[in-house]
Amino acid sequence: MTPLPTATAESDAGDHSQHHELEAAADVVDAAAGPERRVASRQDAERLLEGLRSLPLVSRQVMSLSLEGLAQREIAEVLGAGESNVAVRLHRARAHLRKVLEGGT
Repeated sequence: MTPLPTATAESDAGDHSQHHELEAAADVVDAAAGPERRVASRQDAERLLEGLRSLPLVSRQVMSLSLEGLAQREIAEVLGAGESNVAVRLHRARAHLRKVLEGGT
């Protein structure tokens, strides 16, 4: 069985990593897009990262592992949680992020 990645708390190195994530998210914008679209995309990326940072640690871990492509069952194994608990945390994290991206808090 292939070992699963382990979830860790954020550190100062995580802040540096998040800066690169923000740049990478903004780079996804089509190069042919106008400057207004690029600014809007960068703002969307900043709001997304703000939303991720505002999640409780366990919800942030669940969301990060999900974004990495792990299935709920695998996330449950990594975190030592039940699959239903992971499903609830993912649902709540996604709802929170949706709210942040729509401009709410």
